[in-house]
Amino acid sequence: MSRAIRYVFITVCLTAVALPAGLGNAYAQAIARARDPGLYATFETSMGNFVVLLYEQKAPKTVENFVALAKGTKTWTDPTSGRKRQDPLYDGLKFYNITPRLSIRTGSPNNTDTGGPGFTILDEITRDLTFDQPGRVAMFNTGPNTGGSQLLITLRPARFLDGKFTIFGQVVEGMEVVETISQIAVDAQNRPVIDVTIRKVTIDRVK
Repeated sequence: MSRAIRYVFITVCLTAVALPAGLGNAYAQAIARARDPGLYATFETSMGNFVVLLYEQKAPKTVENFVALAKGTKTWTDPTSGRKRQDPLYDGLKFYNITPRLSIRTGSPNNTDTGGPGFTILDEITRDLTFDQPGRVAMFNTGPNTGGSQLLITLRPARFLDGKFTIFGQVVEGMEVVETISQIAVDAQNRPVIDVTIRKVTIDRVK
């Protein structure tokens, strides 16, 4: 095979290999363009991706805190080492609690119920945001004004949670992934028997 023919052969092969990825990127961009204007968080997990619309108008401080921790622009304290950190908090964390038919939880730096970022934020609970549908994303807490980084995502309407947690987002894509995560077997403390990890959280604004 001559050098010229070899070059053409390699070029054609590389183009064929690259084409599906290009189509995949174009498809993802088309989906993003179809979204309503707003601020979105994409959770890339070991079981698939889901997208959350953030309610920055109704829960501005909670959204601001979440976005800063997701991007790594806000300092937090590692509960295991006690060391100050300023890197993306959610990347690499597990879904550490699954309450069957109710919610899944993540956002604990040490992947336990007691982990937090070393600070707390005030609640932003409003009457027009309720747990009236699946896919509500809320800041988990252990009492009024004790939220920090832990999140819960609901699997069904749960109006008995109204007034207890700040709702700051809604799953708008990939709810089937959330449901799949919720179906993992758990132990007596509602801890998943296999690890499901957040690979990355990406924040994007659609104008």
